Amino acid sequence: MEQRYDEGHENALIRQGLVTPEQMSRAREIRQATGGDIEDIMVKEGFATNEDLMLAMSLYLEIPYIKLSLGRIDPEAVKHGVAKVLEGVTSLDEIRRTLPR
Repeated sequence: MEQRYDEGHENALIRQGLVTPEQMSRAREIRQATGGDIEDIMVKEGFATNEDLMLAMSLYLEIPYIKLSLGRIDPEAVKHGVAKVLEGVTSLDEIRRTLPR
């Protein structure tokens, strides 16, 4: 199964105070034993919520977090966000390389 978080992001979760080093260590142990996704493990173990993880990912990637349930999204804001992510990217392969693995 593909892992969406790299070790740098996992450490960022600790720095952001989302999880403790002990919780991250336990999640890594479970991942090693089961092969599961670290984010699924953190949610299942009660270390974080999906929303917590999405917010942390947005901070790590420097992409604005938008909670869709709060109402209508300004299309111009979406265009700006996508443009920031894709700034300087010229091909689909380049886009794939910019995404976390």
